[in-house]
Amino acid sequence: MPDAGSASKSLLLNPQNIARMTRLKDLQWLGRHLVWLEGRSDHNVLVVGSLERGWRRDLSRETGIGARVGYGGGDFGCGPDRVYFVSDRTLSSQTIDSARSDVLRIFESSVAAPTPSSDGAWLLLLLAGEDRDRLALLPANGGPPVFVLEESDFIMQPCWHPNGRSFAWVEWD
Repeated sequence: MPDAGSASKSLLLNPQNIARMTRLKDLQWLGRHLVWLEGRSDHNVLVVGSLERGWRRDLSRETGIGARVGYGGGDFGCGPDRVYFVSDRTLSSQTIDSARSDVLRIFESSVAAPTPSSDGAWLLLLLAGEDRDRLALLPANGGPPVFVLEESDFIMQPCWHPNGRSFAWVEWD
């Protein structure tokens, strides 16, 4: 019979145990915490964990987290102190210490890939319409979007340069 010490070691949060838990869709760092999206049965849950301390907890109360675009992916993004996530047309944010999220904006089209700048002031977003994709910059406080690119069949994987002043994306028509 295993002793209590070996049983508790098997429950520790480590990469092998995280991978065995459930379906993982994405992993990102938020400071010294790891954030990931777990597929559980018929819904996704945003989870935060500390590898150093061996704990994990559900971050989101929402169960419909996920981008609803064919390309572009990106269900969530981690900024300096917040997690930004999408649920079809809704963009929300939450700190890892909070029990609730804040809706930043509801869009007329599906939104994906919320990608915060390194200073946390801006979000780079993909907005997917029926006949075109658009790339937008949005103030992290939820102000109106500034469209960077409006006429492309497909846009995906926007990312910031480490200098925080420029960005890149994949695009094709």
